[in-house]
Amino acid sequence: MGPRIEEELVQFLKKNSDVFAWTVHDLEGINPGVMTLKLNANPTFRQICQKKRNFGIERNDIIRKEVEKLLAAGHIRPVQYPEWLANVVLVPNPTTKKEVQKLTGRMAALSRFLSPGAERGLPFFKTLRKMDGFSWNEEFQKAFDNLKEYLSKPPLLTKPRAGETLCVYLAASEEAVSAVLVRVEGKEHQPVYYVSKVLQGAEQKYPPIEKLALALIMAVRKLRPYFQSHQVTVLANQPLKHILASPNALGRMVKWAVELSEHDIEFEPRPAIKAQILADFILETKGEKDDKSNKDWTMFVDGSSTSSKSGVGIVMKSPEADHIEYAITLEFPFK
Repeated sequence: MGPRIEEELVQFLKKNSDVFAWTVHDLEGINPGVMTLKLNANPTFRQICQKKRNFGIERNDIIRKEVEKLLAAGHIRPVQYPEWLANVVLVPNPTTKKEVQKLTGRMAALSRFLSPGAERGLPFFKTLRKMDGFSWNEEFQKAFDNLKEYLSKPPLLTKPRAGETLCVYLAASEEAVSAVLVRVEGKEHQPVYYVSKVLQGAEQKYPPIEKLALALIMAVRKLRPYFQSHQVTVLANQPLKHILASPNALGRMVKWAVELSEHDIEFEPRPAIKAQILADFILETKGEKDDKSNKDWTMFVDGSSTSSKSGVGIVMKSPEADHIEYAITLEFPFK
């Protein structure tokens, strides 16, 4: 192409620059009578949900660069939904044990969004434990209504940033323990993940501080990737650090302390809860049931002595009039 023709083409393009689309907003569309794009798919075929694809680091970098190009060109834009978006579906009350099992299974799948999930699902688990048939009473109906109301506006979970410090709030009640992993941004506390567990058997008899330690162990085991890649600060209203580090710790507390030592965990007293989401989550540790502690026991003591030995006898009487007798023989005379 000679210089003269090239100059004529440049002048022609400049003269007709108004017919070119310089941005996405300049695209006015094409008349369907000229060109139409159709997807030749059978509308009777059911839709297939594509599985989440995990790519390597190099491919993720390429994808990120392409997304940034599309954002810069205006072809795509980020969308944030501060409110939960979902179709309202009328869910009937369970009428059989099988339907209750399905309900608890769905709750298990949504456990990371439930605060605290174990406490909310406890009435349904109690129903499944009964062996004398199915009965849906007012307590279950109230728990079911509360669950539906909560799921209509659940908390919005966030994704932690690389290298930032995360916090863990712990809570325990007589029948369940819970934990929530949060990221702190200024004065905002944004939940990342909820975990909870229904206490079984002897776990219900643990002291309150051991229940909180169990909640922490449960969180570490279920959220191991977060604990391995972030420094975590545990906020609790009990001296967990001193109990776990105590040389007098025995049994399971020693085992838990060893398991926690592999992670970068700091312990701090729990401050005042200002975020409403965390205020709804925290369940203050309830004391053990005190059904007989306010009643007095009666103790009778007597002794005897000979020239070579002596003895002590003790009789304790409970509030229910039960007698406990105990005798001690001493290998020396009492004077």
